[in-house]
Amino acid sequence: MNIYDSKIPKADLIDFYKVAINYCVFQVRNGNIKYSQEGFKLYKLLDAKDMILEDGVMQIVKLKNIVTTSCHVSEFDWAKTIVEKYTPFVKKEFRESVIHFNLGVIHFYQKNYKETIDHLIRVEKTILVYDLDNRILLLKSYYQLDIEYDERTMQIFRSAGRYVSLNNLMSSRIKKSYKNFIQLLMSLYRIHHRIGKKTLQSVIEKLNQIDSITDKRWLLEKIEEIKMQNI
Repeated sequence: MNIYDSKIPKADLIDFYKVAINYCVFQVRNGNIKYSQEGFKLYKLLDAKDMILEDGVMQIVKLKNIVTTSCHVSEFDWAKTIVEKYTPFVKKEFRESVIHFNLGVIHFYQKNYKETIDHLIRVEKTILVYDLDNRILLLKSYYQLDIEYDERTMQIFRSAGRYVSLNNLMSSRIKKSYKNFIQLLMSLYRIHHRIGKKTLQSVIEKLNQIDSITDKRWLLEKIEEIKMQNI
C-alpha cells in the first residue's frame, strides 16, 4: 500500500490503514500473535507520515492500542516516546489519567508490577474501556506480586467483580466476559497459593467451556506456570 500513497487521497488512505490495523487487531485477539508485529509496523508508518492524529486530536483508545501493540513486540522505548509525543493532543480532562494508564501498561509488560500499580491507582477520569482495562491490569499485577496468599487481594478481586456486575454501561456480552475472567482469576489465585480444594483441572475444564472471556491467553499462561511449579 505504501508505494501508492501519493496517488490516493489522504482521507481514503487513512481509512485503508484503519482497515489493515483492525485486521491485525482481530487476528491478535484470535491468538495469531505474529500480527502484533504487523500492527506495530503500520503504527510506525502512520506516525512517520503524520497520520496518527484525527483533526488535531489524539483519540485515547487509539493511543492505548498503539502502546499495547508496541509492548506486545517489546518496543517499550518507542511506546514511551509515543505517550510523550501524543498526550499533549489528548483532551485536557483525560490527559493526566491517560499518561498514568499508558505508563502503567508499559511497566506491566516489562513485569514491573509495583510500578504498574503506582501508575494505575492514579487513573481517575477516563472512559469505560480505559476503566475496565485499568482494573484488569491492576488485578493481574496484584496476582503477580503476591508471594503468599493475601485476603486483601481477594477482596480487591471481589470488589472488581461487584463493579462489573453493577455497571449498567456494559453490554451483557462484555459484562459476562469480564465476570468470567475475574472468577477464574480468583480460582487460580487460590490454587496458586494452595488454598481450598479446587483443582487446576477443574479450572481448565471451566475455561474450555466458556465462550466469552477477556484475555484468555493470559489465564492460560498462569495455568502453565502453576503446572510448572507443581512438577
